[in-house]
Amino acid sequence: MKDDKGCVYRNLYVAGIDTIDIGMNETSGNTDDPSEFCIVIKKRTFGMNPAKYVAYYKDRPNNINEAYLQALMLLQWYNCKAVLESTKVSFLTWMRNKGAANLYLMKRPRACLSDIDKGKSTLYGAQASPTIIRHGLDLICSYIDEYSHEIWFEEILQQLISYSYELKRKFDIVAAMQMCELGDEEYSGVVAC
Repeated sequence: MKDDKGCVYRNLYVAGIDTIDIGMNETSGNTDDPSEFCIVIKKRTFGMNPAKYVAYYKDRPNNINEAYLQALMLLQWYNCKAVLESTKVSFLTWMRNKGAANLYLMKRPRACLSDIDKGKSTLYGAQASPTIIRHGLDLICSYIDEYSHEIWFEEILQQLISYSYELKRKFDIVAAMQMCELGDEEYSGVVAC
């Protein structure tokens, strides 16, 4: 969405990334059903327009740089920042090497800090602790309660329907959505401009 000057709004979109550190070529043959890289893009509530997921990319390419490049292009296209899981560092390193980390990655959301009142972190991404995962799942549930009619991607719907906390590593889209919802929560009160 663009303003009257043809510029893409800032803070209108937010992203979440469930990243991986290696591509399929580097994955061991003994690895059973490895995770995939996943990025989701959410258009935030704007005026009378409801919040909705507008794009996603999920893959485990042979060369992990392909997934990283696709993610960067999505972030540039939607002019947004992403929250990523902080335990995976290869994507963050790749983004730093491209000079894109500060432009397209969010610092740790306040909901992930031990002292929310102190405010800001210099670290990127959210921890994958049980507390943060549950909070992210609660945010997804709230989104579904209010906007389920706005979910148009069949693969996203299938993962949401079949999600299991015990088997959470098999649900890359849901993990990316958790990060995205944490980012949207962080933007609470920030108006797109």
